[in-house]
Amino acid sequence: YKRALWLLKQSQLDSAIADLNKAIHLMPGEPLYTFSLSDAYLLRLDSKSALQVLDSLQLRLPDNLDLKLKKARLQLILKNYKDAMRELEFVYLLDPQNSQAHYLAGHIFYEQGDTGRAVKSYQKAVDLNPEFVESWNQLGDIMMNLKNPLAIRYYENALRIDTNNIETMHNKAYALQLFNRKEEAILEYKKIIDKRPDFELSYFNLGLLNLEKDSLDQALYYLTEAIKLNPEEASNYYYRAKTYLKQGKKNQAKNDLTLAITIFPKYIEAQKLLKEF
Repeated sequence: YKRALWLLKQSQLDSAIADLNKAIHLMPGEPLYTFSLSDAYLLRLDSKSALQVLDSLQLRLPDNLDLKLKKARLQLILKNYKDAMRELEFVYLLDPQNSQAHYLAGHIFYEQGDTGRAVKSYQKAVDLNPEFVESWNQLGDIMMNLKNPLAIRYYENALRIDTNNIETMHNKAYALQLFNRKEEAILEYKKIIDKRPDFELSYFNLGLLNLEKDSLDQALYYLTEAIKLNPEEASNYYYRAKTYLKQGKKNQAKNDLTLAITIFPKYIEAQKLLKEF
């Protein structure tokens, strides 16, 4: 089993699957081995086998809640929503307060376009387990999409539990930016850079925020840093070009717009701006 985990990290899927099958042969009632085997089959894009091995284990462990949750996750990945809910309904019968089940139900509802029920399910998950970071993040993401400032509070709840999660820190900063709390957003983006100097999106958003308030030297610095970190992102060049134009540096702006269009030939905004020269 340990060798299989190592092989999975090396993307040697066939060898990992062989080792996992051997581990299951030696200890057929250990769910962890079968869960890993299902994951390995899924990585090999063999969803049929991924599901079959879980079904085989269920014959041995018909009332195992972790197995039911694993099957629900797999059915969710495969977008078999009815089958996923069927697995969760069994979990609810044995454990109505299972926060993982409510969390997975939230995913199912959200992917089916039922945002209201998704929010209720995620909220139920954190009511049952206030330390459920992923559910707080999902609530934040949904509120962000709905343009609801509650997103900030949900991200703060997630960060209270996992203080160093860069993705959540970025989402909170972006929410502050979206809801016009721009100075707070700038501080949050700077905190991210302190922790992760290679996090390009924070440099990019700091560039935009400084461009908006005409702090052009600062905007130029942050956008240039974003370009250093990701020279294949067209929008970095486009917004640096806009900064150069505000500074009256037309040649530099033209060069950046040309680069942006070279990277992304259908970049309409860059094409329009370049035609104005």
